[in-house]
Amino acid sequence: MECSNDELRFAKAIEDVAPPPHDILFGLTNSCNHRCIFCQYRRAIPKPTHLSIEKVIDCLKQAYELGVRECGFGLIDEPFMSEILEDCILQAKKIGFEYVWFNTNGALAIKSRMEKLFINGLNSIKFSIGAGIAETYKKIHGKNDFDKVIQNVKDCSVLRKQINPNAKIFVSFAENSMNKSEGVILENLLRDFVDKIYIVKAVNQGGGMYDEVNNGIVYKEEKLWSRYKIINTICPYPFKRINITAHGYLSACCVDMKNELIVADLNKISLAEAWNSEKMQRIRTYLLNNNMPQNVKCYNCINNTNHEILPI
Repeated sequence: MECSNDELRFAKAIEDVAPPPHDILFGLTNSCNHRCIFCQYRRAIPKPTHLSIEKVIDCLKQAYELGVRECGFGLIDEPFMSEILEDCILQAKKIGFEYVWFNTNGALAIKSRMEKLFINGLNSIKFSIGAGIAETYKKIHGKNDFDKVIQNVKDCSVLRKQINPNAKIFVSFAENSMNKSEGVILENLLRDFVDKIYIVKAVNQGGGMYDEVNNGIVYKEEKLWSRYKIINTICPYPFKRINITAHGYLSACCVDMKNELIVADLNKISLAEAWNSEKMQRIRTYLLNNNMPQNVKCYNCINNTNHEILPI
């Protein structure tokens, strides 16, 4: 079978210098206003930390020099809990990023903030809504915000048409054992207001949902993503995405809740150095050779196990 360009690009990442990343993702804060049943955040709830606008701009400029043209906001956090979200969108567009987006649970997506985001050049927003009715929503999200979020999506749709008609509005529905019949209900509620609704299975997020997998609340992760079989790796993200935490660290994973896959401190070294650092290359090599050590966070994610984890 012939390898695709992406697969060839990833396969070469075992060399000393990795291919340029495809996109950059920021955690502007490490805080969230919800406690979703399918998310690691409710297990950790770290001390609140916020990334400065100066650090965001610095990393954006470095990423742009590396050839990155897509930028997102939100790791395991709620971007609206950062006061600099609107300015980050504006700065990313000023630097030249072609596609700028973020994910949100939508509870804080009030009209005044959404209006500014569309004015500043936001290309897309994705709302994470874990139920089709208010009763289930409260059980899933830990907050009674269903009606508010649905109205915020509808308001967002109106603002989009008025300010930036080319922007996209998406919804993500994380199916689990508590809501599996409600994806269709949500689609019926919002299909006239959004571009697409993604129904995806909630899985063992970053290897941190072992109990939920065992209890049948979320699904077991598949061991191989068929798109990447040729190069024998199940996770593309260490090869294609820059993940910057609220502390200014580069992580190999976008759901590294406990900083167990931190490969570099971007307060001390450049983004280019960090992207090709020894620790980052080590993670890539483990993935490409399918020999991830049991004490590395990725192993639990790949195998749905619960081994003790050591920082990389």
